[in-house]
Amino acid sequence: MEFKNNNTIVNLSNSILENFGVKSFHNTIPEIDNLLKGHKKVVVMLFDGMGTFIRNKHQKECSFIRSGKVHTMQSTFPPTTVAATTAFLTGKFPIETGWMSWIQYFEEYKRNICVFRNTDSKTDECIRPIEQGYILGDICPTKKMFELINESSGKETAICLGYNAIVKKGLFKDFKNRILIHNALKDKDEAFVYYYDMNPDHMIHGYGTTSKKVSKQIKKIDNFVKKTVNKEKDTLFIVIADHGLIDLKYLFIDDYPDLMSTLMVDKPMSLEKRCPTFFVKEGKNEEFKELFVKYFGEHFELYTKDEALSQHVYGDGEQHPQTKQFIGDFVAISKDESAIITRDDECVKYLVASHAGGTEDEMSIDISVFNA
Repeated sequence: MEFKNNNTIVNLSNSILENFGVKSFHNTIPEIDNLLKGHKKVVVMLFDGMGTFIRNKHQKECSFIRSGKVHTMQSTFPPTTVAATTAFLTGKFPIETGWMSWIQYFEEYKRNICVFRNTDSKTDECIRPIEQGYILGDICPTKKMFELINESSGKETAICLGYNAIVKKGLFKDFKNRILIHNALKDKDEAFVYYYDMNPDHMIHGYGTTSKKVSKQIKKIDNFVKKTVNKEKDTLFIVIADHGLIDLKYLFIDDYPDLMSTLMVDKPMSLEKRCPTFFVKEGKNEEFKELFVKYFGEHFELYTKDEALSQHVYGDGEQHPQTKQFIGDFVAISKDESAIITRDDECVKYLVASHAGGTEDEMSIDISVFNA
């Protein structure tokens, strides 16, 4: 794979930051810069998982959203919610933030932790109540664009209507969410609003990319966007996703005891199932590499830690001190529909489709703009 980091969700974020007077961390996207000019009220609507591939699979159901397409960009790598939404909200790549995956191995806790849940990825044990903040947030603190924009403007210009904000208010319904967006814009000459919806990703995971249930959900999203855009004529709307999804085929690493014998027992596979990272026993690197390529080379590209860093797999910028720990010794990136798990992994029962691999279907994101 070739990793180009100049037309990504990070670059979109930097276009928005510059529009609101914040010095950008990375290059902006010129096409978006031009559309933003003169607009002091901007809403970004991010529908999780609704990348280019998913939009194209459900063309009729998202006809309004597709009608506003102005540009196609890439997600971050890996194309997964923890990495991509954090990248957008900070204007920085995963290599800089340390927010890299749904699951990350924490040396401090000697276990894999689900980043957005603060739970043990294997046992689902709650390590810390989420109300007390993300564990990863202690180790890799971030500064979000809301803070940056508000500091620059000297007032509450930027508002986050993320998942937690909506659910806590009991407002996870289309009509009430339109009111929520309206109230965030009301009586303001300048505003930036970020609206996040966990669908269609949540539904696609369970039912697959071509499900009729998914089509119905996307139709609801399309209607929601159309009504919201038409109600707020003085506001520029940017509609995006964080990644796409593809249907999965599972491969089981513990079917190969010789390969398993090269891995550290106390440090399990980490990161995502379509871009797993491996911690290898001392002196076993070459053996691991040879065996992995033998068994999985048809489906995955294998990188050493140094190769992943030198080829900017996780983006550009100053590397966060924790990044090397999270990457492990090797990372494998899926080239097709394959995901690597162990036989006792329960995800095979409920993950019909997923993301975080290296395919264009997961990486490509269309940008739609309305009221420009």
